[in-house]
Amino acid sequence: MTPIFEKIARINQYDPRQDYLQQVKQTLQYRSAQEEASRDRLYSLALACVLQQDVENAILALKQLVELDPGNAYVYAYLSFIYLYDWRPHAAQVLLETARQLNPDSLELKQLSAIAALMGGNPIKAWNYFRSF
Repeated sequence: MTPIFEKIARINQYDPRQDYLQQVKQTLQYRSAQEEASRDRLYSLALACVLQQDVENAILALKQLVELDPGNAYVYAYLSFIYLYDWRPHAAQVLLETARQLNPDSLELKQLSAIAALMGGNPIKAWNYFRSF
C-alpha cells in the first residue's frame, strides 16, 4: 500500500465520521469560487463529494471538469457514473455517447453504456453493448 493510502486509512480509523471530508469540500468550494478553476482542485472536490454521497455537488464539480477538459472521455464517464448512481440513466447515456466518440475502444465505457441502457429500460440496446465486449 502506498504511503498516502496508509495515511488516509489512519485518518479514517481515528475519525470514523470523516469530518475532514466536509472541511476539504468547503475549502475546495471556496477556493474554486475565489480562483480560476483547476483540474486538480475539481477532481479533489468531486471525490470529496462522492465520498460524502453529495450527488449534486459532485455533479457540479464534474460538469466544470467537462468544460475544462472536453477531450477527456473519462471525465464524461465519471459524470455518467454519478448520474447512474442518482438513477438518471438518460442523462448518463448522452454523456456516454460523447465519451464513446472520444474513446470508442474503451471497455469501461461500453460497460457503463450497457448499464445505462438497461437502467433506461432498453434491454435490447443493453444486450448489444454486452455482446460487444
